[in-house]
This record gives sequence, structure tokens and C-alpha cells, in this order.
Amino acid sequence: MSTSISIALISACATSKTQKVESKAINPTQQTANRPSKVPATPYPIKHAQPNGDTLTIKLYGDEHHHWAETIDGYQLLQRKDGTYEYAYRNKDGNLVSTGIIATDIEKRDTKTIDAIEKCKHP
Repeated sequence: MSTSISIALISACATSKTQKVESKAINPTQQTANRPSKVPATPYPIKHAQPNGDTLTIKLYGDEHHHWAETIDGYQLLQRKDGTYEYAYRNKDGNLVSTGIIATDIEKRDTKTIDAIEKCKHP
């Protein structure tokens, strides 16, 4: 008789725990409310491996809603789908537009590149 009571108690406990877990199912409204509203970008320069094998030191700005990247000397960047960062500028409507020129660190830029990306400098 004690064996059947023990099995019944174990079964009841297991059912009770299952019901508690199920009642704690994630409520989308509650889940959003518990998340931080803004997560800032890292304040430190980071090395990004370009798909062509080169590395580029960049700084990230903003949060999860509005963010952008720049070279450490202030040139705006736009990332292609393949992960390559290119120099970018803001058009008259304020949209970021790629120049098609792959971004490099300062010491790797030649005079022609510097002249071509002048409009990409963050104001």
C-alpha cells in the first residue's frame, strides 16, 4: 500500500511541476517588458575581418534600434551582405549610400582613395 501511495505522490508532484512550468510559459508582452530598452554599442574600437582577408579597425555607435559604423578616423561605413565594409556618405535625403570602395585602415589608404572618400567623413 505504501508503494502505491508513493507512486501516486510522485505522479502528483510531477504533474504539479509540469503545470507550474506550463503556467510560466513566456508571455510575449511580459518578455518584451523585461528586456532592456536600449543596448549601447561597445565603446571600444574593434578589428573586423573583411572577406578579402584584410582587417579594418572600426567603431560602432548607437543601439539595437539605430546603429552605424565608422573608421577610427571618422569615415562612415556601410556593410554589404557579405560582411564587407565600404565607405559611405549621406545623400541629400539623409540616407546612407555606399561608394563601392572597400574600407581600409588609415595607413593602407592611398591619395586617390583619400580624395574619393572625402565626402564620407562624418561631420
